[in-house]
Amino acid sequence: MELKNNFNGILLAYTNNSQVIGNKIVYNEWNIFLERANNVSITNNTVMNSPHGGIWLNSTSSCNAIYHNDFIDNMAFQAIDSGTHNIWNDDYPSGGNYWNNYTGVDYYSGPYQNETSSDNIGDTPHVLDADSQDRYPFMSPLFTLVGDINGDGVVDIFDIVIVAAAFGSTLGDPNWSSDADQKPDGIIDIFDLVKVAVHFGETSQTEGSSSSSSVRQRLLRETTSISVYPGQITVYKYHIFTVNITFTGAANLYGWELKLYWNNTILNCTNAEIHVPTVWSGNTVEAGKGVENTFNATHGRYWRALSALNPASTFNGSMAIITLTFETKATGTTLLDLQETKLSDTQACAISHLATDGSVTALLPERYMRGDSHTINGLTAYKLATSQSSIAKSFSQTQQYDYYSAYWGIQVWKRNASGYETQISSGIVAQVSRTSQGQGLQSDTWNCPQTSLNPTGTIVVRVYQKIGSGNWQLAATFTTEQLGVTQLAATTWTLYYYTKLSWVYDPMEDIEITKATFYWGTTTYNSHIQNIDYN
Repeated sequence: MELKNNFNGILLAYTNNSQVIGNKIVYNEWNIFLERANNVSITNNTVMNSPHGGIWLNSTSSCNAIYHNDFIDNMAFQAIDSGTHNIWNDDYPSGGNYWNNYTGVDYYSGPYQNETSSDNIGDTPHVLDADSQDRYPFMSPLFTLVGDINGDGVVDIFDIVIVAAAFGSTLGDPNWSSDADQKPDGIIDIFDLVKVAVHFGETSQTEGSSSSSSVRQRLLRETTSISVYPGQITVYKYHIFTVNITFTGAANLYGWELKLYWNNTILNCTNAEIHVPTVWSGNTVEAGKGVENTFNATHGRYWRALSALNPASTFNGSMAIITLTFETKATGTTLLDLQETKLSDTQACAISHLATDGSVTALLPERYMRGDSHTINGLTAYKLATSQSSIAKSFSQTQQYDYYSAYWGIQVWKRNASGYETQISSGIVAQVSRTSQGQGLQSDTWNCPQTSLNPTGTIVVRVYQKIGSGNWQLAATFTTEQLGVTQLAATTWTLYYYTKLSWVYDPMEDIEITKATFYWGTTTYNSHIQNIDYN
């Protein structure tokens, strides 16, 4: 039974051998009062939020047993025992009551609380007065989940909305709610919000057993959805990118809560920005732990809730509500997994909606041989960067007196900030060739060894070309930026060269001419390297 908003929640007077069992006694001026009451058993009750007192046994009440109750936030006092021979606990290990103002600790167990290991019973009694004490006070509530205003077994956005919708109201105002007045002091203010916020996310052991959640469900608009946008993203390792979480078709929205999970070996979240609807501007409250990149051994999590505050109006429409910034740590694919999404209206009723996850695939970055140059560590060279330029470049050479084959390959070096270079490749590697006329991309691979780097170091790639059995000629030099890493990983690089071989006969001189050309710098002449990895 719930006994609420009365002068006395329970008044026992001139009674013997009565029982008070299994009640929720809240928001009364005096929650329980005993006068000339004897041999009364008071058990399994929630006694909470009285502005004056939780329970008062006057001097004419004796031999009463009060245990297995939750005494929470009864403002003036939790309990007064002016009577005699009243008992405030059962024997060990059955225990006494829960008192939310108890300040003891729980390191020990046993009837005398001197045995190793804890037992959810305080090691010292909870003292009421000189001759009254609870010898075995519980460390956690027995029945009550503080902040769970709607009684669905979890403290979540719906509980925050109940307080937020009445925020600023006082007793007698049309939108004042005794449920929202968690303190209680007749005004809905920051103290009431904090009462819910500090317990946000807590659940009771019976969460999900109540039917209240299904009763609260109301299909306000079947087209309401919350989704990760873009839904599918492909990025490169070490790149930074953003995703939005968006509402579509929201109606009568007053608060939301969500959790988003990702594989923390692949992604690291560096920032989260909440976008507040204009109609809520200046009148919101947030809860939830935010970004937790090490939520557990395998996953990161973003957990946040936002509610409008009275006098804000409801939001209707579509918008991005959160922008999350991620950096990729490794290659692979991970879900951006939306879980426990909750949308609330002004009455703390759930808004039915669809939730759509996203996914991210992280690849090793491609390095493009660009047509523009930069000077890094004293070397002026073409850029070896993660995007292609729009500047076409080429290197050509000719050989007379026959039609020859042509060859291309690279040498790879590391260069420090002082300009000193160390060759990583052994000779000219990843060679391609043309034995007949033609042009286009050609590819070959090279097994890059694991190589230590200086954080201010660069990777230098030099492309060489030769005709027939002639000498190798340097075609172009490319360099990365300072990479800021300490190791080049052992991976198999794939080199793509845009090459051309042409044979021309000169009748005037009666000679054959071979011309070989290497092109780079544009998406047409898309010479580049795949699978360069470093950390």
